[in-house]
Amino acid sequence: MKAAITEAEEQQCYGAPATEQEWKQAQADAAQGYDEDDLITAAAENAAPIISALKDRRFMDAAHILNRARLTTIDRRAEFALFGRATTQHEGVQA
Repeated sequence: MKAAITEAEEQQCYGAPATEQEWKQAQADAAQGYDEDDLITAAAENAAPIISALKDRRFMDAAHILNRARLTTIDRRAEFALFGRATTQHEGVQA
């Protein structure tokens, strides 16, 4: 019979949960670090849907794609800062 793991064992394996304040601070720090290289990467990784939106004059859709990529990058960096790894599965940006 297997014994249940203790809270200490669980935290050692998965890490301690972050408080809301810690999460918001990690996101703010990650947002401050978002730069031109990140924007270029987001545009390159999402070029096809951005170009399609621009050709169809759906400028808000193009902006939405870039913003979603930005927010995903910020969340991943916040996760790495708090937990040392990405903890959330992020979907690809959709047009």
